[in-house]
Amino acid sequence: MVVNKRIYQKVLLTKKLIKKVFLHERYITDAILASFVSRSHVLLLGERGSGKTHVMESLLNMSDPRITSMVQGYLGAEMEDIFARPHIPSLLQGDETVIWKSPVTSVLKGFDEVQRLGVGALSALFRLLTKGTVLYLDQEEGEPLFWVVATANPWERGNDQLNISLPEPLVDRFDVVVVVPNAKLKHQLQIDERLERMKNDLPMIWSKDELIALWKEVERIKIPKDIKLIITLMNRIMQFCKNAECNDASTIDPEKKREMCAQCNQSYICSMIARPPSVRPLLSLMKLVRGFAFIDGRDTVTLDDVRKAFPFIYRHRIEFMDEHEIVNKKKKLDELCERLIQE
Repeated sequence: MVVNKRIYQKVLLTKKLIKKVFLHERYITDAILASFVSRSHVLLLGERGSGKTHVMESLLNMSDPRITSMVQGYLGAEMEDIFARPHIPSLLQGDETVIWKSPVTSVLKGFDEVQRLGVGALSALFRLLTKGTVLYLDQEEGEPLFWVVATANPWERGNDQLNISLPEPLVDRFDVVVVVPNAKLKHQLQIDERLERMKNDLPMIWSKDELIALWKEVERIKIPKDIKLIITLMNRIMQFCKNAECNDASTIDPEKKREMCAQCNQSYICSMIARPPSVRPLLSLMKLVRGFAFIDGRDTVTLDDVRKAFPFIYRHRIEFMDEHEIVNKKKKLDELCERLIQE
């Protein structure tokens, strides 16, 4: 069992309250909660009205408002609108004093509809996810421990003058991607204005000190050596190509890999994958499996945690050979995960 029972009880309360206001299947709720407790930065993808903003705001509303920030994306929103601006009086005197805004200094950072942010703001978000800081006027600022939750609608097109296409390197910087579909009919019948009121009336559960205690507790969860080996080998198998330089398929252009795989042994797992993952998902997977273990009340990771975390880590990081034909990518990823474990 987990060591810090007080912190674990707070997680259980958070889960209970989220389930009351976010009416989706358990695997979606658990993935979001596991991201929260493990400090895995998460991108929620979904259509308008799917509930992605609703669940993000619900989580933020259960934390001390002094440590949270919420950004609403809109076209043209740039660095000075979101992250930082110069202090004009001091600037006129030749002193480049920076006024840092809450998305830089807060512990919990929410970004809604990031596909509507301007290029400068997206660049700052990229650095925030990569280095943990924002750079402005040659000055650097950031909160050492923080969590980013963002939403996007990938099906809105960049040519509607309200959106831009999210750069792939930016999406890759999110540890986790969760697709939030529209709620099932049985849940849609329960959705009304009462849920919106409930979201705004959620109790404050998390202070800064308690969040840091939670994240440190989850970091201490053990990953047994055999499971750590399996996780490493799973990633390496997807990267493997016997014909590539250093046997690393990531050095091959995806179209070239398609041609090579067509002439190779089609029974190899690597032949399923046009664009293999980098090493980065390994770190993300190590974080998220600990999150799944913790919300289940355990201090040690199991293979079931790997199975649960795998599709949310690799959805945005690999491209299948038959990607354009896939309707249910999570199912395809679940099947791939099982094949990798057996291998």
